[in-house]
Amino acid sequence: AASTFLRMFRLLRMMKVEGRFDLALGMIDDVLVAQKDVLGTAMFVGVTVWGVLSSFFYLAERKNTDMIYCGRASHCDVDDIDTSLCTFDEWGFANCTAAGCASIQGEEEEACWNVYRSIVDSSFWTLTNLFGEFPLVDQHSAWGQVLGTFTAVF
Repeated sequence: AASTFLRMFRLLRMMKVEGRFDLALGMIDDVLVAQKDVLGTAMFVGVTVWGVLSSFFYLAERKNTDMIYCGRASHCDVDDIDTSLCTFDEWGFANCTAAGCASIQGEEEEACWNVYRSIVDSSFWTLTNLFGEFPLVDQHSAWGQVLGTFTAVF
């Protein structure tokens, strides 16, 4: 059992760069150095588009009851929760007491929440859309579907 750690050194010996990959890795490095301005601009534009679209998705979906997720609610029967009965407070937090899944007093995390409850939370789903997937298409509001179509086309 103690000798299995030493087998790692065998892998390191097999991965030695003995000149075969040196030219290819050097070319990649040369391209990155030569095109750092273009790559930096592309990264800035990409992050900006991601942030703007995340904000738009947040504004379109923050009060959508179809986007409420009750996965961590171990005290509730998740299959029987009617999220259309849930309400939102002025801060956008979901209250699903009327739907039969109230948050337990003393727990830090909510029993149910909107997956677009903040711009940071919506950035995950926006990035998924930017990569060409649109997993929650049937749960989006009309404006969310318009934004998703815009994201997919452009």
